[in-house]
Amino acid sequence: MKPIPLQVAELILVGWIGLTILLIIVFDLSDLSEARFEDDPFSAYRRDPGIIRINIASLLSRVVFAGSLVLMRIKPQYRERFLLYVFFLSGLAASFFQWYELYYGSTFYYGEVRDKQGLAFPLLASAIVTLMIWECTYSSHPLWAWRLKIVLTVLVNVGLYLIWLSVLEAWNLVTH
Repeated sequence: MKPIPLQVAELILVGWIGLTILLIIVFDLSDLSEARFEDDPFSAYRRDPGIIRINIASLLSRVVFAGSLVLMRIKPQYRERFLLYVFFLSGLAASFFQWYELYYGSTFYYGEVRDKQGLAFPLLASAIVTLMIWECTYSSHPLWAWRLKIVLTVLVNVGLYLIWLSVLEAWNLVTH
């Protein structure tokens, strides 16, 4: 049994990340359903078939990720090996698609618009990976498990940030 403060901290973290993912899914749905691109400076980018496929695949993986997270939280008895595989694979896919959109959008040319310049660090990918770290059980001792989760969270997110810094210029993400 975990001490009460650790349970509360984990619930707050999971709730915050879950709410963030849900809001991003809602914004993605509204962005995908937006049919009027005439006045949009990024219309060529948004109409690109590759970007559309990436966005749909990313949205589906995030919906599966959020759904498996909710199912594991509401019904802990469903926390079986299969559901954990679905949770982790969909989380990795959702994180991958965000990075892949950065790569794809910055590698290919869309008319006069280089819309990927100035994009920030892929925060959703970081949040999903952080949530996956916090869903694992690393130790039977709650305090050690909590410390290990913090260390892993810092290491992975610093690593992701360093990757982002290393591709900033190569993928034309630099602001001028």
